[in-house]
Amino acid sequence: MWLAMKLQQLSTATVFALALLPMQLLAAEPEKLELQERYVQWREDYTVNDDYTVDYVQHFQLQVLSDNAAHRNKEYSFSYSTSIEKVDVEEAYTRKSDGRRIDVPKSNYQVTVNHGKGEGGPVFSDRTSMTIVYPELETGDSIVLTMRQSERVDFSAWEWESQAGFAISSFDSYENIARAYGARALTKAQPTHRVRELAAKIVGEENDSEKVARLLYDWVAANISYAGNCIGVGAVVPHDLDFILDNRMGDCKDHATLLQALYTSSGIKSVQALINSGSSYSLPSIPMVSSVNHVINYIPKFNHFIDSTNPDLPYDSLDISIQDKPVLLVEGYQEGLRTPPSEWQASGQKARTTLEIHPDGSASGKTAIALTGRPAIQARAIWRQLTQQQEQDWLNDMYSSATKKGSATIVRDDPKALTSTFSYSIDYKIPELIPAEGAGGTYLHSPGFSPLPVYAFVALGAETDISHDVACANGHSTEKIHYTFPANLRILAVPDDFSLQENHLTFQATYRLSGNTLEVARELQDQTPGNVCSVELTNAQRESRKKIAKNLKAQLVFQYL
Repeated sequence: MWLAMKLQQLSTATVFALALLPMQLLAAEPEKLELQERYVQWREDYTVNDDYTVDYVQHFQLQVLSDNAAHRNKEYSFSYSTSIEKVDVEEAYTRKSDGRRIDVPKSNYQVTVNHGKGEGGPVFSDRTSMTIVYPELETGDSIVLTMRQSERVDFSAWEWESQAGFAISSFDSYENIARAYGARALTKAQPTHRVRELAAKIVGEENDSEKVARLLYDWVAANISYAGNCIGVGAVVPHDLDFILDNRMGDCKDHATLLQALYTSSGIKSVQALINSGSSYSLPSIPMVSSVNHVINYIPKFNHFIDSTNPDLPYDSLDISIQDKPVLLVEGYQEGLRTPPSEWQASGQKARTTLEIHPDGSASGKTAIALTGRPAIQARAIWRQLTQQQEQDWLNDMYSSATKKGSATIVRDDPKALTSTFSYSIDYKIPELIPAEGAGGTYLHSPGFSPLPVYAFVALGAETDISHDVACANGHSTEKIHYTFPANLRILAVPDDFSLQENHLTFQATYRLSGNTLEVARELQDQTPGNVCSVELTNAQRESRKKIAKNLKAQLVFQYL
């Protein structure tokens, strides 16, 4: 398994509770593996020409061993850069299990090309995709493909060092990779008169250089949409500044180039930097262009990295996908430079709830949430998309039971600002929270929407030991809940106090009962260092999280009089 597959980043989307958890997306190895398909042949031939271009021939025969595999492999797709690569399919056919050969007819090729209007080139992506539909493919048959690919510029062919393979590169250092990118790209970052006027308009009368840097960043992030190719096999030259501004759109190279030009116009030194935004946290020993696929900006004066391609990302934050990773400065190259790792103090939640349980089992309450870092950024991103009606419908549904309607009102920050904090409070009425007679139990958690409860840090985790490093993160969560119970309800038992401090995890929970009021206080600090967790740490933390989860699952036990 390649390192790229080992260190997956967890999608945040709308699932706030997953934002700070170690990402153990690793299936346990089965005792017996039933093969669905297997390669009968695989051959790759590379020819490096005197001008450092590369001719590449790939041949393989893949046998399908189940109906599902036959269905899945009936269509084989690949893509390439039209501008610098030429691809020819020399042969493609279905090899039947009895040895017969059924060639793929010309009508079974589907080619999709990104191109501009008329003779114009494509604006952002010149990728071409080809799909081959193999005829009469059944269980036991094979698909066979021989494909020749020619590249017209320097190219690095590579395999990850964790797997047997080889690497060929026309570069002798990562510094030269950065320099080669800069030779093509940096001339585009020279400010034009239009850019200087725009910078002056954005900055206004502001003189503080860091506030100026934030204003310019905010404008680019909010006004220039992100689309197209970044770095890799494809065009590496940014568009002209006027083109980017006219279209209000650009890829990562265009974003970095425009932002650098705006900074230059305002007297702020900035540098473009190449980085990997995927799952690699190290650079292979052989310098390869393919080890970096994204461009961001660096401001030396503040020792600060920024990435304006994400319209929801504030100036003071980096996406988790580019934290704790090697960067190649295009100017002023520094060997061993990395982006900052995630800091546990920077991302978290503080929650305070007051909840009154009524004699009929209904409840009314208020929950106030203060978010910082990743959960705040994600909350703002989602709230920006909600209409007022959608928000109200969501709240009412959240606090309703299966048979009765609840209600809620919310007071919150304006989500439009690009900041890494977000606060809101919800007043709610819940028609059915606990049974209204007899004896029962209930978990002690705030009802409704809480982006990063303490339980989020322990809810996920590998059930068995893992065997390789994983991507991970950190953070903190504090929750306090004040319960008031009705006079006709007697509390029989509350969970025991509990504390733990091990494997970079600190947790403390207290439960204070006085008459018919209960104060619950929990705090968890995940101080895991960096964004890559070793096998030993991940397995040890799993055991610690189980201990914490046991306390969180403990219930309050009650009986109606």
